[in-house]
Amino acid sequence: MGLSWDAAYQQAFSVSSSEGVLFLPYLSGERTPVLDASARGGWVGLGLNHSPGHLMRAAFEGVALSIRRGLEALLEVGIQPDTLRVAGGGTLEPRWRQLLSDALNLPLYGTEVSSVSARGAALLAAQMVGGTMGRERITDVHPLEVATPQREGREALEHIYGPFITLYPRLQGLGKGGTNTLPSGAAILHDT
Repeated sequence: MGLSWDAAYQQAFSVSSSEGVLFLPYLSGERTPVLDASARGGWVGLGLNHSPGHLMRAAFEGVALSIRRGLEALLEVGIQPDTLRVAGGGTLEPRWRQLLSDALNLPLYGTEVSSVSARGAALLAAQMVGGTMGRERITDVHPLEVATPQREGREALEHIYGPFITLYPRLQGLGKGGTNTLPSGAAILHDT
C-alpha cells in the first residue's frame, strides 16, 4: 500500500476493527503451522465501505492470528508459556503489542531492542570466542510497558479466528493454477 511503518500503524489503529475483512499474511509462503512454501496472502471480504485503515487493521490482525496458530502448535506439544517476550522493530509499537497480546491471550513483555537477532548473534559469537558477554547480557535491555490481554480486544479477535483458520484451506491453490473459485470480495496477492 506504499505506507511507511508509522503510516501503517496510523491507518490500522484509526479504526476499531477490520469490519469483516480478513487477511492471510502468507506473502512469502508459510511454515508454521501451514507448511506450504507456495502459500500466498490476500484480503477477503472487501466492500465499498472499507478504507485503507480497514485493510491495514486486517493485515495486523492476520499476522497476530497467524502467530497465535504457531503458539497453538507449541501448546499441542506440551509447551505452556504463561508470558512471552517480544523484541524487534514492530514490537516497539504499543498498539501492535496490545493487539498481539489480545490475540495470544498472554502478557507480552517487550524490550526496546529493535535488532534483536543481530544482538543475539553478536552475543553468541562473542561467547564462542571466549568473550566476557554472557547470557545475562541478552536480556540486559530496558523493558517496555507490559501488554496484557484486554477483554474487548480478545473477544473481537476470537470472533474472527474461526473464519481466519478456515480461509487458507478454502483459497489454497489460487494464483498457482488451482481450481478453487474466488469468494466474493477477495483480492489475492501472488508472485507472477
